[in-house]
Amino acid sequence: MDDNARKDAGTCEEPDRYSSSTGEGPTFDMLIVGLKDHFPARISEWFNGAILTCWGAYLLLHPNLFDTQGSGRLWSRMEGLVWVDYNPESVWGLVAFSVGIMRLGALFINGAWSRTPLLRLISAAVSAFVWTQVTIGLLAVPNTGLVVYPWLVFIDLVAAYRAGRDVAMAEMMRQKNKPGNARGRRSRAIA
Repeated sequence: MDDNARKDAGTCEEPDRYSSSTGEGPTFDMLIVGLKDHFPARISEWFNGAILTCWGAYLLLHPNLFDTQGSGRLWSRMEGLVWVDYNPESVWGLVAFSVGIMRLGALFINGAWSRTPLLRLISAAVSAFVWTQVTIGLLAVPNTGLVVYPWLVFIDLVAAYRAGRDVAMAEMMRQKNKPGNARGRRSRAIA
């Protein structure tokens, strides 16, 4: 695998580079090295993760945003999707903020833990769902958001596809490096 493919995959073929020699796990310095390696390939994921986090925080800080005059029709469809008796802005804000933070955290530790591609996949899918609901909600009233939010959906769908590829690669590497596996195949020994 060449360097670009390894960076794109988000997995680590060089375990010594990203893991501690003491066996205690990755150190902060190793995470920074990994961040420098993967950031260019993941910039759209960082961008959408930051937008989702900030959008969620904004909703949490403005609990009556859906009720304000002029924006009520824009958000009425999203408000209708909240089936609990909580403030819809708080529900959407909490989901968006939490998923955004999870996504940014997974991107930061990318490759240092074999499950980060799965977290990236889940967070990209949930993010695409949120932006799709925003886009559908904005269809009720002509506005400029209709030319912005669909692109966020598209970027998240591409990110989910790439993360899904990385999940498969990480799982193959985990199975290959599993103790008792000979040449990357599962051991068929009973004992």
